[in-house]
Amino acid sequence: MSTYLEKMKELTLLLPENKTLYYGNMSVYKKANEDVKQALDKNANLLFTNELNTDSNFQKKVLFYLKNINLFILLLLVLMFLSFATYIFLSFLS
Repeated sequence: MSTYLEKMKELTLLLPENKTLYYGNMSVYKKANEDVKQALDKNANLLFTNELNTDSNFQKKVLFYLKNINLFILLLLVLMFLSFATYIFLSFLS
């Protein structure tokens, strides 16, 4: 079996959410001519590493934005509580 197909199978196990993409890549590989197959086999490790790094960077960005969204929601809740407390306090004064 070719190196490229082995790496694509490993990616399907490591990143199951992209499984259809990797199966599509395997299908294209099987239809390609020998020169393309040799080039893909030669660069299979590089493509594998690049795909893992891309997914890892994407997950880091998503976690960063989710953390910021959580902080924003927390700030909104604090401001809402303060405005409600101010309303209650002012209603007792009148």
